[in-house]
Amino acid sequence: MKKITYLLVTLLIASSSLFAQKLENSTLWKITGNDLEEASYLFGTIHVTCDATLSDEVKNALNQTSQLVLEIDMDDPEMQSKMMSKILMKEGKTLKDFVNDQEYAKID
Repeated sequence: MKKITYLLVTLLIASSSLFAQKLENSTLWKITGNDLEEASYLFGTIHVTCDATLSDEVKNALNQTSQLVLEIDMDDPEMQSKMMSKILMKEGKTLKDFVNDQEYAKID
């Protein structure tokens, strides 16, 4: 049940991006205001399969940061193997095993 709930929440969050405001060059966001002493930056996701070329603007922003926080520890040499061991479902399970036919049709 937890897996189904997790999957549905993930799908809900992912589908919300379909209705998000479309903005050009919106991968890098500068956060200022509300009495912040310094600006912060929020950068969109980089996927292994995507062109991860960073623009000069992004490189400039990264060079000016004092701290960088990532979803995963890129300094851990075992990270890729740890991630790959978790990427496939166990015991021959597929997505169809966790949702009904109507839900699967929506996902498909």
